[in-house]
Amino acid sequence: MNTQNENCRNHPDRRAVGVCRACGKPICRQCVGEQRDDMLLCFDCALESSLDDFSEWDTKQVQRGKERRSEVDLHRKRREKKTEQKAFRIFLVVCFVIFAIEGTILLTDYLLQRKEEISFISSHEIERRYNRDVSVNDLHMIGNAIESYTSQNNGALPEDLDALITEYMVTLPTDPMTGRDYTYGVVNGEYIVASPNPELYGLRFLANRNGRVYHEEIR
Repeated sequence: MNTQNENCRNHPDRRAVGVCRACGKPICRQCVGEQRDDMLLCFDCALESSLDDFSEWDTKQVQRGKERRSEVDLHRKRREKKTEQKAFRIFLVVCFVIFAIEGTILLTDYLLQRKEEISFISSHEIERRYNRDVSVNDLHMIGNAIESYTSQNNGALPEDLDALITEYMVTLPTDPMTGRDYTYGVVNGEYIVASPNPELYGLRFLANRNGRVYHEEIR
């Protein structure tokens, strides 16, 4: 798919650098969660891929990608149909203005209020997904630093995240929504770094466990 004139689906103000192999969405450089050779994956698909063996995942995700692209095409057709219906409704409103100016003023006020509400909801959702992507990236970076620490300390895990500062990380990132520190713990020889407030991203949990990032949506 040619992304020369495409913008990122998550960040409409940014030019896309490629298309997610799994879901088919145009994505910008910041939305690239994983890259294998020439294949790009967005953060959501990269998270899902980490839960499966790659050979099984590749076959399954290609099929799911086709299904998702079909859903996108269907959604686009429905949206185009709604756009045509909206244009027809506007034409009827214009005709009605000729006979009922007062009624048209009231209807216009209502539509403007609804537009502001929809715009607010959309901007809030974009901000939430952006911050969730930032949190996922933070968990990946902290996990990489822990792996480097472990390899240079005979397999020993750090006692806390402060042990990573200076040599493995310049500073420790904090949760972008709340500014709180990420939690850290060791269970049965495996480390877990987790978001302190996953519910703010619509998730039950969001964590890096022993090098893999896991999450679960709140249904």
